[in-house]
Amino acid sequence: MPDVEWSSFLAHGPSERYTQGPLAKVSLGTFRSPAAELSVEGVLFTRRNLFTFVLLPLIFLVVALAAVGILSAVGQHMYGDWRLVFVGWGRTSRLVTLWTVSLLSVGCIGVLFSYEQKLVSRQLGFTLLGLRMCLILTLFLTLLEPVWSWTYDESHRGRVLIAVDVSESMDTKDQFATRAEKLRWARALGVVGNDQNAERIENWITALEAGEEPQYVDESETSDPQERQRLEQARRENLEGVFQQMESLSRKEILQRLLLSEPNSVAQRLDGLVFPEYCAFASDVAIADEEELKKLFESSDGTVVRGRTDMTQPLVAGAGGEGESPLVGIIVFSDGRDNAHSTPQQFSSRFAGSVVPVHTVLIGSEKVPKDLAVANVEHPDKVFEDDDPLVQVTMRTSGFAGEQLQVRLESTTEGDGFEPLIQQVTPTGDLANLTFKLSDLPEGRHRFRLSTEVKPEETRDDNNDREFSIEVVDDLAKVLVLDGEGRWEFRYIEAALRRDERIELNTVVFEQPYMGVLPKNFFPRSLADVPHAPDQPSMFSDYDAILVGDVRMLQLNLDAWKQLDRYVREEGGTLILTAGKQAFPRNNTFDIVQDLLPVENLREVNLTNALQMAPPDRRGFHLELTPDGALQPMFQLDVDPIKNENIWSTLPGHTWGLIGEAKRTATVWAATPPQNGEEIGLEGERKRAVIAQQYVGTGQVVWMGIDSTWRWRFRVGDQYHHRFWGQLIRWSVDFKASSGNQFVRFGVTKPEYSTGEQIVLRTQWDERFLQQHPNLKVQAVITKSGDDESPVTIDLTQQEGQQLIFEGRHLSDLAGDYAARLKVEGVQLDEELVAEFSVNKTLSAELQDVSANRGLLEQAAQLTGGRFLMPDQLDQLPELFQESEEVTTKMEEVPIWNHWLVLILFCLFATTEWVLRKINGLP
Repeated sequence: MPDVEWSSFLAHGPSERYTQGPLAKVSLGTFRSPAAELSVEGVLFTRRNLFTFVLLPLIFLVVALAAVGILSAVGQHMYGDWRLVFVGWGRTSRLVTLWTVSLLSVGCIGVLFSYEQKLVSRQLGFTLLGLRMCLILTLFLTLLEPVWSWTYDESHRGRVLIAVDVSESMDTKDQFATRAEKLRWARALGVVGNDQNAERIENWITALEAGEEPQYVDESETSDPQERQRLEQARRENLEGVFQQMESLSRKEILQRLLLSEPNSVAQRLDGLVFPEYCAFASDVAIADEEELKKLFESSDGTVVRGRTDMTQPLVAGAGGEGESPLVGIIVFSDGRDNAHSTPQQFSSRFAGSVVPVHTVLIGSEKVPKDLAVANVEHPDKVFEDDDPLVQVTMRTSGFAGEQLQVRLESTTEGDGFEPLIQQVTPTGDLANLTFKLSDLPEGRHRFRLSTEVKPEETRDDNNDREFSIEVVDDLAKVLVLDGEGRWEFRYIEAALRRDERIELNTVVFEQPYMGVLPKNFFPRSLADVPHAPDQPSMFSDYDAILVGDVRMLQLNLDAWKQLDRYVREEGGTLILTAGKQAFPRNNTFDIVQDLLPVENLREVNLTNALQMAPPDRRGFHLELTPDGALQPMFQLDVDPIKNENIWSTLPGHTWGLIGEAKRTATVWAATPPQNGEEIGLEGERKRAVIAQQYVGTGQVVWMGIDSTWRWRFRVGDQYHHRFWGQLIRWSVDFKASSGNQFVRFGVTKPEYSTGEQIVLRTQWDERFLQQHPNLKVQAVITKSGDDESPVTIDLTQQEGQQLIFEGRHLSDLAGDYAARLKVEGVQLDEELVAEFSVNKTLSAELQDVSANRGLLEQAAQLTGGRFLMPDQLDQLPELFQESEEVTTKMEEVPIWNHWLVLILFCLFATTEWVLRKINGLP
């Protein structure tokens, strides 16, 4: 303010000096007293505060809320199922922060607006204010994360899996089927029947199923007796011709015509309702399209293994299907001859868990045909020269009850002097059991053929004989058992091996009570008391297997362990290490012991809860055989794989054990079942190893993390316990005599295979040798005895997770004796390594009973909510899938907050505001 005399000005008005000079142009309103100035400025300041910090934020709040509401309402009103959703609106803390920052920003631009009013026109000021408010509103709405979402219905036609049984039993021609069954098949194939005579054909089927002769001519057709007789004769002859035609067709041929023949193929029946998919199954399953299915009917060799039927395989294929179309059903065409499940409960549990209905169609005759078959032969693989082995034979004699049959056992090995054995049997039912005793067999491998005569009325003539082989050796298995004390496990193992006439057993029990009654302890107490070879690298050289129990470090010192290590590495011996509660191996700190063990990171399992008071078969943890373990002979407690698996699942459990992680070079044979959250599959088994094996040098070490195999005697005595340990020792003898050197061991997983079974050839390499030859190419050359001119070469490849193991497989359908020779490209081995094995002709489970099992198919359909159909009822299939189309509601979302249009809008507001400021000279 200019320096003015306020008293004079107020009393006299403006004087001359105030009306002239530089201040003469200043309006009188410019001159105010200090009090008046404060009063006016206070009023203006209060109004500005009211506009800047109250009215302007309130306007923004109302506009923002209105924008959110209007945008949401307009989107839903315009597009129905379309909605604009602000995701950030539901996040309280974020929303509060966003409101606070936005309102403060509005206040700040209000202050800027008040300042700019002194510099620009009123219209420009409000334009800039509006642009800035739009910028804040755009940022506010963007940070609320608007998302445009909408829903719509999508229809999917369902897919149906058509599962086709291609097992060996489907090759059967049902020549002994009933006349009603043959007529049903003929009607299904369109050979007989049409719209005009459908009722007559149905009456014929009803009469035949009731055991009556059909009425070939209806009374309403003709009243002339001669014409009636002629018509009846013609229809009878025509029907007999149809029956003969059906007898010439195999089940597979009937099924092929049902599925693929025009114009009434299954796919055509379901056209417009579902998308059909196909799979072929037997013991496994293969997905196929229609063209591939035709090829499977012509030849299914190599696609699936046909020697067994697993009716649950279609469920596996259905669960593994992909695509948008949902699976609405499975149609199974089969004779129902499932032989992969040992108990009905196993079969039922699998089908009861199906999420889609399974409709079943019976292919084949339910009538049990007249057939003779060698169903099963039990025999030892290896015996000693003075043994008299027993051969247990089970004959299937369906339809021959009361008839005398002759069964012949003869040798097919030239020059062994074996006289054929013949037995007569008169079966009383469908099975007959016989026993042959073999005596005076010379040393070597002997092949035998068991057969029965072929009857002219039999359904098949390819299941009347069976071959097997037995190896005779002239030696005793020498075994040494070492234990710290006479614990339960030691006593039962010692008793089992002691009673085996072909085992020369020596034992050492380091700690045992001595009462003074006998001149010395019952068992030797030191290694010096047992026989050993004097001029050998180690004192254990003569033994085929050594079993070490719960021994302490003082009982079996470092020198003894060094000799055991030499026995394994250099002499090719088998060392069996068993877990003990007291000392071994947890309290053993020798490095040489840790190197020998196939496992590491041992952890104790000691079950003491109330459940362990249950009967032995329901307490403790049970062993679960791995695929590698199931191939080993010591785990074969029954010759039937299904029965063997069932035995292992029902053996008494174990309340204590040492579970370890298998080393990289080890193979797991048995593990504990996975608990909740534990890893399954190969890696999981390697972390839960109970029984494991690893090759060490030229020998091997077997680890058993339990001390209670004696529990397997519960209710069966020596049956399983003695068999397991006896087979383990004989396997050890075979191993020491097998082919190998300091670099590699070569052999087959077992000495005897059946036709159609995979022959597994395996090499175990020394780790340092493999490091020196990283790109090793290994092959096995297989020759059949008496046929050296046509060898088969098999590639052995490195196994995943087992870098030292090379493995190859070969499928042989020819029975005979074979030799496999190891061939290594670019490496000269010191000696030729040869593995011998036999392939025997056997009767697959498929051919032991070829009658169709209607009850099983009905059960599968009932458990899943499906329907059982006969072949001539396929016209009912369309009605099963009338409502198979599935409607799903889908939601789509488009985020608006990160859309490019939002960026353009923001840039438009910001650019316009900046241009207006610069044009009007504002900073």
